[in-house]
Amino acid sequence: RSKLSAAIVGVWATRLALFLCYRAWKLGHDARLDETLSTLGGVVGFWIASLVWGIVSALPHTLGAGHAFAGSGLGLAAIAGLALGAWGLGWEVVADFQKWSFKADPGNSGRPCTVGLWSVSQHPNYFGNLCLWSGIFLLNAGPLAKAGVARVVLAAMSPAFLWMLFYSQATGSLTNASEMASTKYGSDPTYAEYTRNVPLIIPWWPIRGQ
Repeated sequence: RSKLSAAIVGVWATRLALFLCYRAWKLGHDARLDETLSTLGGVVGFWIASLVWGIVSALPHTLGAGHAFAGSGLGLAAIAGLALGAWGLGWEVVADFQKWSFKADPGNSGRPCTVGLWSVSQHPNYFGNLCLWSGIFLLNAGPLAKAGVARVVLAAMSPAFLWMLFYSQATGSLTNASEMASTKYGSDPTYAEYTRNVPLIIPWWPIRGQ
């Protein structure tokens, strides 16, 4: 169980780090962070926030893997968690690949990505990440429950924290990404229709953009 949990987390972290490094190398910068990283205080704040993000996100794994569990086999919850975590990882990878491929096509210059998984969610990468860490939580549910309610509650902070974080980012209440997208694509009538009709994060869920 702990090895499976570590494998999913390891693959996710390695893939994301490589992708972000490659994207930064190809693009030279991230417009969403230019203002934040323009000052020393912004840089320090960014890395502290990233550290907290990483620690809280990984709670289901670190708390679960750190507690011995003598149960036989994985059990239904763990199997469901393993499937959900793997599926979420795959969803996130596909979403990132589809958007990168779309943006790399000169014919799509100035157009928002609304193809593939981006046609059913405005932020499918967020959705994949939520599924991944919810799956890690379920995978480690046995050891967490054995360790007591406090550890379960702490571990559950991961998907809860991520949902609040992603929703805040997607609505623009935490970062300026939503405002930047509106400025960049606001003159495109199809973008207004897209944000009006496509769910914000969870596909086919009626929480849509503003």
